[in-house]
Amino acid sequence: MGLVLWAASCASIDPNVFDERLRSATFRAYVGAIEAQFGGLQAAGVTADQLRSRYAERAAEAESPAAFYRVLSEMLADLDDPHAVLRVSPRFWHAPVAEPEWSQFVMSRGSVWVGLPRRSVRRPAELAAAMEEWQRPFGGKTLSELEPLEISALLRSSAAFGGRGGMAEAREPLEWLRLRTIDGVEVETPHDAELIVRGALCSTVTFGVDVGGVPATIALIRNAGVFEKDGQKTGVRRRLSPLELAVMLEEEEGRPGRGPAHVRGSRSPVSANMTRRGAYRASAFRRGRKFRLTDPAAEAFGIEAWHLQTPEGQRVAYLRIERFEPRAFEDGDARQGLVPDEPGSGPDGAVKPRLDATLQAAFSALNINGWRDDGARGADALIVDVASNAGGSWVETGLLLSYFLDPEAKVVPHAVETVVDKGTWPFRTRTRAKQFLARADVQQVRPKQVMVLVDQTTASAGEITAATLRGVLGATLIGERTAGAEYSTAEFRAPDGSVLRIGLSGGMEPPLPSFQGRGIVPDIVIEPYVEADEAIDLEAWRAGFRFLALGKALERIDAGAGRSEALPREL
Repeated sequence: MGLVLWAASCASIDPNVFDERLRSATFRAYVGAIEAQFGGLQAAGVTADQLRSRYAERAAEAESPAAFYRVLSEMLADLDDPHAVLRVSPRFWHAPVAEPEWSQFVMSRGSVWVGLPRRSVRRPAELAAAMEEWQRPFGGKTLSELEPLEISALLRSSAAFGGRGGMAEAREPLEWLRLRTIDGVEVETPHDAELIVRGALCSTVTFGVDVGGVPATIALIRNAGVFEKDGQKTGVRRRLSPLELAVMLEEEEGRPGRGPAHVRGSRSPVSANMTRRGAYRASAFRRGRKFRLTDPAAEAFGIEAWHLQTPEGQRVAYLRIERFEPRAFEDGDARQGLVPDEPGSGPDGAVKPRLDATLQAAFSALNINGWRDDGARGADALIVDVASNAGGSWVETGLLLSYFLDPEAKVVPHAVETVVDKGTWPFRTRTRAKQFLARADVQQVRPKQVMVLVDQTTASAGEITAATLRGVLGATLIGERTAGAEYSTAEFRAPDGSVLRIGLSGGMEPPLPSFQGRGIVPDIVIEPYVEADEAIDLEAWRAGFRFLALGKALERIDAGAGRSEALPREL
């Protein structure tokens, strides 16, 4: 949404001094932004007053930046907003934002599971003994007293724990444990887990888990994560391994990095069942035809267009859209928000790609229901694949949806609501403005059947696409419950220099129902059954998931499932 400045009284605040006044002002600014702008308080079942009651005192009394940002992260977890992101202030935080080594979170059968390298799973006493050994060369310094080069040495020690084949090589297979708490904070969604698990590099984190149905406590060192970098735009780099972080810290100190050791991680075998699913989907593509989309936007947005065949030989159009923000222009954060389109240029002055020509070419090639007038054979059914689509531009999302809206529809059925404060106290006024996105003037596409593939990481623009296709065309959704990020986003800069991203008000327009904080439940549900297969390789599951979901969609098309006439269903 672009940066929105949240004004706070700074008369007695020094933004460069981490004292109680700055912490309190920052907390008030965060809660003020949430109270005025965030659209999901009711869906989350929490009020701004409750946030103040729970966290104001703890935030004011936090003795370190790590403790302070920890409190803010816990508060954001209460919002149940997958868009919520906290970028800590570079004024007070000069190290990576860390996570326990290669932890992964997944929802299965209504529970959150954490996947960890088996060799890294330790009881708290075991980790304490290991930490004592790793810290011995530093003369009894505490973790907070270590210099960057010492932290680098500690990272190398912890990453190599267990000798050859230690943690750094043990990304796979993962041990999957049912997750109850992280550092005593109850966890209800993978997003909450990702917020809470972040913390100071080389600090420890305690997981409350169930092992075979029996409660247990394990502890890990935060020695892998993402790196906050100073500059004109503070960005979040990709997730790094302990060895990569060690190299980066050495380079920051002017010492040439030794380069991450070459490691080969063992991978848990993909089950025979998953292999069969993959072969099923692969056979569909072998029998199909991929259309060459020469526009650069096709690669930038991850767009593919195919004609596939069902097992019974019906021709089906398949449209894959990985993102609604071109790859080179993403901000580096995995939880990308839904943002109004802004003109801009990317690396080396590249012009920002647009979807217009690519979508026109894709729909022309797919020729759904004789979309072209040249008599070429087309397809009656359409599969739209937005699995793992985490969002992007509001304008690009509206462009795609415009192809499916009735010609009489004037706007896309999703709105953004913002709050504007004007004037000064006591003459300050607050107004709300609702923005709609006009329907693009494009030729209508009306497939006889529509299937939409979604998963846990389908969020924001990806979810809006799925919800609209279901509500407008009666599309059948296949996959996992989606993330539940309904709103467009805005960023608020606080007095300490940290940045909060949250969802604004607005969302889906009636009669399409809201899905904020709850996600969209597909008509045909496919999800990992972690409890039955604790050796699950999540990356392999994600690849195999699409195999299975596509197979289900092709079977459903063969079964001749009809579509509702523009009747929205409960989400």
